[in-house]
This record gives sequence, structure tokens and C-alpha cells, in this order.
Amino acid sequence: IQEERDCRMRSQYIDPVESFRHKIDQILEAVNRIYINQKIELSRLEKAGL
Repeated sequence: IQEERDCRMRSQYIDPVESFRHKIDQILEAVNRIYINQKIELSRLEKAGL
């Protein structure tokens, strides 16, 4: 019985941790896309002389 409880507790903590990692990866990818797009836009503006 204790082993079943331990197993349930572990699964409750492991899933949120995995989900958190996935969310952090998504945030980092989004920030990276924003950064790259801004660098591209800045380069275009500099070439246009603005």
C-alpha cells in the first residue's frame, strides 16, 4: 500500500517537472525568434539608411 502511494506521489511530481521544462523550452524558442526577427529588421533599416 505504501509503495502504491509513493508511486502516485512520484508521478504527480514528475509530470509537472516535465511540463515545466517543456514550457521553458517554448519560452526560450519564442524569445529567440523575437530576437532574430529584431536583428533582421535592424539590419534592413541600417541598409536603408534609417
